[in-house]
Amino acid sequence: MKKIFTVLLLSVVVCACKKAEDSPTYTVKYVVTGTSVNEFKFNDGNSVTKAVKTPFTGTRDTVIIYQKGGLVLNLQAKADAAAMASLSGKIYVNEVEVATQTDADTDKDGKTQIKIEYSLK
Repeated sequence: MKKIFTVLLLSVVVCACKKAEDSPTYTVKYVVTGTSVNEFKFNDGNSVTKAVKTPFTGTRDTVIIYQKGGLVLNLQAKADAAAMASLSGKIYVNEVEVATQTDADTDKDGKTQIKIEYSLK
């Protein structure tokens, strides 16, 4: 009986370890490029919204590692720049671009904003 219990316990431990190794890991990079960017926020739909330091001009990015799928990734950015400046945002998952959006300030008011959402499977 003791041997059966030991074998059963070992089987459970091995299966649990294997399952943990098989769970996917997602490396997500949020990227924003623009002029006079004054807001760069992101979240995964479940946690508190995080922000990247602003203001800035050029490109900034941040990388977050998620241990599970089923999340809805959100990226939001705003900029106040000269008319006809553009603002773009991208979301990469495991180094593959999965979502992008650009606001080219077509109304020429000098204010641009993007909102991107992507479901992590």
